[in-house]
Amino acid sequence: MSSSACGRCPTLQAQVARLTSELNAAQRQVALLREHVGVLMGAVSSTLALIRAQLEKATMKRLDLIRHIHGRLQTAVDLVTGRR
Repeated sequence: MSSSACGRCPTLQAQVARLTSELNAAQRQVALLREHVGVLMGAVSSTLALIRAQLEKATMKRLDLIRHIHGRLQTAVDLVTGRR
């Protein structure tokens, strides 16, 4: 057993550094996933609002509405997957 204080133990310091690095990486992943969920929720919310408005008073042909909805959702997927 080493005579140095536990807080100065090189093995412990290395483990703390490794775990800190892993924690930072996990926190970056969580932030990215939150951003992705935000993009997807925004797309879904705006699409629902469009559908609701069209149900109340149709201003688009049905096929145009479907194309518009598809475009909104495709854009959101592209943003999240990095294609845009």
